[in-house]
Amino acid sequence: MDTYSISMVARDLGVGRATVRRAQQRLGLPTGAVDPDGLALLQIDLGTVFLIPGVSRESMLILAALALHPLGLRSVRAVARSAGVSSTTATRCLPILSALGLVERREEMVAEGRAVSVHMWFANVASAQWLRVDRAVRHTILPAARPGRAVVEIPQRMRHLFWNAPARLRIGGNEAYIAGRVLTASDPQGVAWASERLPRSAWLFAAGARGLSPRQRALAENLAQAAVV
Repeated sequence: MDTYSISMVARDLGVGRATVRRAQQRLGLPTGAVDPDGLALLQIDLGTVFLIPGVSRESMLILAALALHPLGLRSVRAVARSAGVSSTTATRCLPILSALGLVERREEMVAEGRAVSVHMWFANVASAQWLRVDRAVRHTILPAARPGRAVVEIPQRMRHLFWNAPARLRIGGNEAYIAGRVLTASDPQGVAWASERLPRSAWLFAAGARGLSPRQRALAENLAQAAVV
């Protein structure tokens, strides 16, 4: 069976050897040489990036995260959390990516009980510059979410959909409720946001609820089919 040295794995993943060793310990893998199964686990845990000249590994993770959020991300912290990088790293990378024409920060009107103007970060997928990175972004695998990394609370811009729920409504444990609420609210942005975060089971449960129109039920079934988990 082929094995890979720590140095080889670190080079291929674009991280330091110490990062690989910490990931091995976290995943319960043997230290030292890495077998193919261990390499696959490390690729999922640390993320897999196809590098483009002039674009750092962390920047590629940010591009991949923004590409998965067509409605944009509201803050540097949200970008960092989604990409699996530190806020300091995101703060450093976003202006560089903006100068390269790969991301943009623009003003959007969102509903938060009332229309509110906010600034959001977007992947600039319509630009000519994006063509240079599109293939690499599509093949980038973001690091697996770990405790403290994933978004667990409903963002402010979506809380108008849950006006009678607890102020700090969390996604974990409330997936079916959230799916049902965004369906009955007929809010396109809410559906788009939830479709990126809720599992298949939540949409299937919502599809079986009473009071849905045939159109809403069909939407729930389609979202369940498209869900990755």
